[in-house]
Amino acid sequence: MSHLLCNKACLNVCNIALLGLLIIVILLLLTKVKLDQNIGGDDISSLRNYVKAIKQCQVMLHSMEHKYDSDKPTLHANYFGPYAQFLCPWKAEGKEVSILEFGVDFHFSFLTNIGGFGEELKGGADLFTWSRFFPKAKVIIGVDISKKSFHVAPNVKMFQASQVDEKAVNEICEKYGPFDLIVDDGSHMVDHVIATFKLVWKCLKYDGLYVLEVCSAFV
Repeated sequence: MSHLLCNKACLNVCNIALLGLLIIVILLLLTKVKLDQNIGGDDISSLRNYVKAIKQCQVMLHSMEHKYDSDKPTLHANYFGPYAQFLCPWKAEGKEVSILEFGVDFHFSFLTNIGGFGEELKGGADLFTWSRFFPKAKVIIGVDISKKSFHVAPNVKMFQASQVDEKAVNEICEKYGPFDLIVDDGSHMVDHVIATFKLVWKCLKYDGLYVLEVCSAFV
């Protein structure tokens, strides 16, 4: 008898759940119909053009990073979607951005040095990319613990310093900030990531973008 009651109760619960699901489906369908009625052909066309432009911009970023021998196209190809989504509108409006990036070198893979790490005349792929991608950039700052001496565009400045050097970072922020974009591609060490965020958060514009590319407990 108890087994039958349990089955009956379970059936009632299932029926209630199915009814709730049916109501949700109906509401979603009604919402879709309402949205379709509100969105005209011009709106849909504009949306498609926007998506197409973002994809083209993503390809452009990927191509630039590849040209300058960055590790991103091979090891971090998934970065380009979010970068395009946030940065391409800035490019389209010709925004005079200010950029601060920690880590302008190549990085070690798990097995071997993939090139340029700690070498004075190598690295800087992101700096070259930002300079080309944002030709009207107000300033592009690269900070690296290794000394770098390669030729860069006039609006690109390079500083040799640790990303957790409070004095050096504060001086950069005071002289060149606030920044539209701050990228932490430095040591990737958790304590450095946290310390850097605390140091530079005040240097980021209210509507700016803060990017933490990698955070690893194994570095």
